[in-house]
Amino acid sequence: MNFINRILIAFAGLCISLSACSSEPSENTEIYIPLDRQIQNARRNTSSASFEIAGAKYKRISGNIVEQNKQRLIFNPITNYDFPDPTVIKIGDYYYAAATGFPIRILRSSDMANWEAYRTVFPGQPLDPFGIGVESMHIDSEHIGYWAPSLAIVDGKVTMFLYVIDSHTYIRATTKVLQAESIDGEFRLKNTLLDSKYDPYSKPGDTQYFCDSDGQQYVSFGDVNNDGIYIARLKADGTTIDGTPWRIDGTENREGSILYYHDGWYYLFYSGGRTDQWHYNVSFRRSKDITAQKWSDEKVILVAEGPNSILCTTGHAGEIIPDSKGNLYMYMHCHCVGLNQGDSVSYGQRYFFVQNLRFGADGPYFVDRYGTPTTKPQWFIQAPTL
Repeated sequence: MNFINRILIAFAGLCISLSACSSEPSENTEIYIPLDRQIQNARRNTSSASFEIAGAKYKRISGNIVEQNKQRLIFNPITNYDFPDPTVIKIGDYYYAAATGFPIRILRSSDMANWEAYRTVFPGQPLDPFGIGVESMHIDSEHIGYWAPSLAIVDGKVTMFLYVIDSHTYIRATTKVLQAESIDGEFRLKNTLLDSKYDPYSKPGDTQYFCDSDGQQYVSFGDVNNDGIYIARLKADGTTIDGTPWRIDGTENREGSILYYHDGWYYLFYSGGRTDQWHYNVSFRRSKDITAQKWSDEKVILVAEGPNSILCTTGHAGEIIPDSKGNLYMYMHCHCVGLNQGDSVSYGQRYFFVQNLRFGADGPYFVDRYGTPTTKPQWFIQAPTL
């Protein structure tokens, strides 16, 4: 058999496999990438009222919500523009999200799937937008990074914990606490929670707020360049550190942490690896005691299929948001290689992304659209019930 015939036979076999597969990527790596490209093309064409993937017909209900075989689904990613390190909060009847950038963009959603631009925080580009003392940092405003905001309700006020860093030399970093009377109000500097100039933490950022069932407030913090993830107790005002933060063993070079309590366990979610590498992931540890330094062994629960995956580098998790039936949704960012021009694994936009999360006896896990446990990022997930 000559070389050309072999190629033709192989191609025919591939086509047969594609026509027979389901609407989700197969575990067969030989067809995983071609099917991913079909899905990505459908995601790119947002104006189409319907589309077909591997023989399965989809109907677009509203933006990122589609229907296939009478099942309503969210079609990931949920933005087609950069929205890294997201945070999500529900206030009243709406959900709000903020992300790394300057000015800080706030999006709004009524259905957890479709997000619209709502407002910005710190519009314009003044030298010292909220009194952080840029002059004392010996840098200019173009080299200040406003990273990984965390939105929370603290003492009845909309509160933002914001990582402010010298993104030119990475020598100086702080976590600022900003508060507004409402989501529409003016955010004003409340205080400096952490500062690398005075605190023994090289990069005190990616700060996430957590309020325990007894009302005690905490934050977790630490980024990929730090010596680990720390947890700190807060004073009653919810904006000041109370005592000495403690480091969680084994969390070196981890970032984007969040704390969550479920059924007697404290869970610490975070991401490992680098956001410019395909194996950037979501992992967790758990403990019965939030003040412990040694938690359970790390377990990776979400990571891309491989170095050629289109949907990859999923992580830097934001809050876990329930729908009206208690189904859980974890928001994060991802790369979607080729969705927009210039996108790649190592360089490209980090899109807003969401996955279904469940808990079992051994801890949390993600599920696909059918409720089957999976460690792979999913293009389609079950839409929430509102």
